[in-house]
Amino acid sequence: MYSVLLHDERLSGNTPDLSDTTGFTVDEDDPIDTVLSWVGACHFMRGQIEDLAIMCHGYVNPQNGKGGHGLQLSKDGVFLSNINRWSKIEGKVKYIFIYACNAADVDPAAPANEGDGRALCRSMAAMTGANVIAPVRTQEYDTSIKPWRWREIDFGDFEGPVYSFLPNGTVTNLSPWVGSD
Repeated sequence: MYSVLLHDERLSGNTPDLSDTTGFTVDEDDPIDTVLSWVGACHFMRGQIEDLAIMCHGYVNPQNGKGGHGLQLSKDGVFLSNINRWSKIEGKVKYIFIYACNAADVDPAAPANEGDGRALCRSMAAMTGANVIAPVRTQEYDTSIKPWRWREIDFGDFEGPVYSFLPNGTVTNLSPWVGSD
């Protein structure tokens, strides 16, 4: 199984060094098209990618704390307004795991086409042909110093409800999360 990991540098901690995983630290100045081309290059060199892990912050509404307002990944971020760019990696990835707070949340106070993390995840699944796994709640992670890994990010298990978004539009609540991440 071959994996790719995208870690936005604004999420503190070091990119995990995992076996059979190519990890990229995404700079806040990297365009999303460049980041997606890295994933495409990995597919070109190694073939089908089993899973793509995305480690970044999820945007929330500061007034009510509700998420679903997009992902802080790259210079451009990931929003409903630019999700079509993800078609660049269509068919290259089987699963996309989003390790970002409130990624699949829905903000009822948001204007139309904003604050709907479920619509964002459904669109990502449709654009990529991948099964997208994303949480609704704030995610805890650890960067404590371990003897063999210096301040490496460790998300552990998902907190709160977790949803699966299939390319055909099917959405399934996977809570409680029983898979391994």
